[in-house]
Amino acid sequence: MKGFVLRLIFLGGAALPLLASGQLIGNIVHEPFRDKVLITYDINGLAPQQRMEVNLYCSDNNFKDEVKSISGNGAGPSVTGNGQKTIIWDVLKDRNGLEGKIS
Repeated sequence: MKGFVLRLIFLGGAALPLLASGQLIGNIVHEPFRDKVLITYDINGLAPQQRMEVNLYCSDNNFKDEVKSISGNGAGPSVTGNGQKTIIWDVLKDRNGLEGKIS
């Protein structure tokens, strides 16, 4: 899994309006973590009761299928609150491995 690039894609009915109305998603960082990928990002500007849907896709299959083997507070149908969010992707449960430049 050396030398790959992973990009978060924020999708869902709640996410698009949030991006347009001043909420900020940034500081997206990914790094190998044992045999997994650790992804962190920051959310700022959410109202206390707002929720955002965050889904993760990978370019190794042309973004066809959503990445399923994830944990943490940064993905799913009800991401809430401001601050740093974390996603841990158990790559080897979804793929045989990753090589090269991956988005």
